[in-house]
Amino acid sequence: MFEVILKIGPPVILIIGMIGVGLSMTRRAVQNLAAEPGSHLWIILLQIVLVPVVGIVTVLSTDPPPAVSLAILLIAACPGGGISNLYVLFARANTSLSVLMTLSSLALTSLTLPGTLLVIRWFGFEAIGEGISLAALPFQLIAIIAIPVAIGMVLRTYLPNFALRWEDRLTTISALMIVAILATTLWLERAAVLAMLPRMALSVTVFLCLALVIGALAGWAFYSSSGDRFAVMTEFAVRNVAIGVFVSVGLSSNLSFAGPAAVYLLLEAIILLLFAQVRRYRLKRAATISAAE
Repeated sequence: MFEVILKIGPPVILIIGMIGVGLSMTRRAVQNLAAEPGSHLWIILLQIVLVPVVGIVTVLSTDPPPAVSLAILLIAACPGGGISNLYVLFARANTSLSVLMTLSSLALTSLTLPGTLLVIRWFGFEAIGEGISLAALPFQLIAIIAIPVAIGMVLRTYLPNFALRWEDRLTTISALMIVAILATTLWLERAAVLAMLPRMALSVTVFLCLALVIGALAGWAFYSSSGDRFAVMTEFAVRNVAIGVFVSVGLSSNLSFAGPAAVYLLLEAIILLLFAQVRRYRLKRAATISAAE
């Protein structure tokens, strides 16, 4: 029964979540991209290229167990995750830029994810995505990402009231379903996860910190506003675990992805909320000093 859930669950989760993404894709977001395409396109390109490199560097430098290595590389290959928008919102940074980067990253997934996995295999990690046809993967991603996003955009255009009611609900439902899949898989693989937990946590922490540093440098290179730079930094670190679950668990029934994915989600939340809180404190302090003057 659980094997059937693992096959059906990840694509269903993604389809629901991607319809929610499409519902939130407003004409204004597209206009913002058209108004200033240069910096944005360069940032997306750097994200696509550099984050997988960070994954490879992490694996080579921390030498985790094979299952953790493959999970880190797959996480690094995935596009940005929508929860990044919440971190940026909490930090009072540029949420519009964050949303735009997330949507752009997702829109290119059908091309970038198979291409990145192919490059990672070329670097000697042949086991990543084992049992998955990279030739068929773009079409599978189009079916569960591009088409549902397009459906959401159509609904947003012709049924705006429906879109406003359901965009957050579908995102929440998708997030709860992915947590349920990960939690169940973790329980089934608990012995292996506990055995690898210290090295797993080290590799995930190194990956997150390196991604944040690279994102911060990219933000400094292309944007002058601290709110823009924080958004870019966050987008480099936050990955779409749901797509990783679809590729690893849904397509190849590799349950070992669940442990590193869960550790990644936990450490990501701790680190990014800490950064966001520091930024909020600095903004509040600056406002207090400005008012005193």
